[in-house]
Amino acid sequence: MGFRRQAGFSLLKLTLVSALWTVPLGAQSAPPDPPSMQEPTEEKIKGKQTYFDQALFLIMYGKLEEALPLLQEATRQHPEDVGAWSALALTSFKLGKEPESEAACRKALEIEPGDQDMQLLLGRLYTTSNRETLALPILDDYLKKNPNSAEAHFHRGVALDALNRKEEAILAYEEALHLDPVNTKVLCNLGVDYYFRGKNADAESLFKRAIKANPNSVLPQMNLGILYVKSGRINDAKKVQSRLQGLDANSARKLEKIINQAEERSGK
Repeated sequence: MGFRRQAGFSLLKLTLVSALWTVPLGAQSAPPDPPSMQEPTEEKIKGKQTYFDQALFLIMYGKLEEALPLLQEATRQHPEDVGAWSALALTSFKLGKEPESEAACRKALEIEPGDQDMQLLLGRLYTTSNRETLALPILDDYLKKNPNSAEAHFHRGVALDALNRKEEAILAYEEALHLDPVNTKVLCNLGVDYYFRGKNADAESLFKRAIKANPNSVLPQMNLGILYVKSGRINDAKKVQSRLQGLDANSARKLEKIINQAEERSGK
């Protein structure tokens, strides 16, 4: 069992998605609604003038499934409305409907080729669907206009990792980390690449930084435990496995199995 990366490699890489609001790069979800916000009623929804307005109202409350058909209807009624297509692309992506998201994203870019939000989203979609050679030129172009986008540098690193261009991937992750020093997914991916370069101490340090930044994240805990196993530090790995029990029982069992296999190989 190997380490885990973000974005579908042998090492676990979480797939974080954008919504229509701004979420910090390392966040696991959108910020909670203010306490004063009430659940949207049918009367309130219908009080909005257009399907697009109704959809945005629902999105504000996190009702993405309910918003999706309204956005689809909005694009049918107004096929040249780039805002409706962009909202449809982002909402579909948030719901894990990547083919639908890509189609809407392409339509938005057809209407407005300079839409940078859609450019970044398309680059991410290509990366998560194993089309890294298509993703890279899009992300490179985006970064020419937005050099301080930690998210774009991260996804560029993911694409380069998949193409086995490891040194370039490390540079991309390091730039993302410079821009966002407490980002869990960047810390973990960079730590993984450091490990495979023989930089065990650096990898351990990054995993620990990720845990400090996000104590409830399973990803860095799992990677730290695996690093300890591979380094022969079984007792340290067992401590990590114990902490994992309180976060994710399934991951804790996986790490326990890795530890047991290591002990069997060593004759303990």
